[in-house]
Amino acid sequence: MAEKTPEVIKSDCLLPDDLIGDILLRLPAKSIIRFRSVSKSWLAITTDPSFLLAHTGRAPNSLLIHTTTNQSHESHLRSIKLRLLLPAATPSDARILFSSVLPERRRSTTDVVFACCDGLICLRDRIRETLEQEDDVPCYYVINPLTGALIDVPKPRFSLGHLMGLYLHPPTGEYRLIRRINSSIVNNKIEVITLGGESWRTIQSSPPKELVCARIPIDLKGYLYWIAYNVNEFVASAVLLFDTTEEEFKLMPLPAQERRHYTNNSLFHMGERLGLSIIDRELSSASELGIDIWVLKDHETVEWQKMHSLKCLLRYIYICVNGLLNGSVRIR
Repeated sequence: MAEKTPEVIKSDCLLPDDLIGDILLRLPAKSIIRFRSVSKSWLAITTDPSFLLAHTGRAPNSLLIHTTTNQSHESHLRSIKLRLLLPAATPSDARILFSSVLPERRRSTTDVVFACCDGLICLRDRIRETLEQEDDVPCYYVINPLTGALIDVPKPRFSLGHLMGLYLHPPTGEYRLIRRINSSIVNNKIEVITLGGESWRTIQSSPPKELVCARIPIDLKGYLYWIAYNVNEFVASAVLLFDTTEEEFKLMPLPAQERRHYTNNSLFHMGERLGLSIIDRELSSASELGIDIWVLKDHETVEWQKMHSLKCLLRYIYICVNGLLNGSVRIR
């Protein structure tokens, strides 16, 4: 007797995309990656920038740090998690767990973060550079620490230059790297590459050649922000911003009465606004360091408001990490 073929039940009942997206948001990152192959619809949902941001917001917080050894001075990027030991599960029973963020084949003695955006991290690929010794052009890769997904970035066209940042291009939903070129052939040009793309391309806009930016930018509301220093005096001249939609650079003045004192400063997130800390020489003394905290009240009119004037012990180096619009600021 022939076996009965199982009956396939067909249904025209399909869940709407917004409901599917809401369900997928509750899944761990590795499951979402697997489910992208279910259909084109699920792939579109799970790669949409709004979905990625929402999922990142729901993910458990994980702290990434650089660790350095005392003897060899090796630096490594690691994640820290706090685990409670059951059954007691009290704070005194907690253990701090260190784990490497990078896959073993990419670990080097100098893991340095060059850019970050929406949980993605760009690092210099020292292993690849060692294997490909035919030129001095830097190698980069981008990794998602939550999923372990990794993208190799094609080599830039010129060796002399530096990576400025990583950003989301809102019109396309693509993530892009931006790099400044300074060479005898091409001077003060900007090139960008889309993650997953095959080659770098030059854009028309570029910052003034006498201005340099030394730190990872602040990514806020569609703009990248840097403190721009005059290369001849290394005194802060302005805030350099990059419109991630139009891919254009602009300059924003610093608070007028403070410009002549700017030699050491930093930008940070002040809630939903841009914060600025500067070393105030007039407020400083032989034993104390004066720090002024500013917030950008209006982006269009470039209106700065001074929030605090602080005095701190001189023997430490202070960096503003972030702040809240209620006026509180965290300094390390």
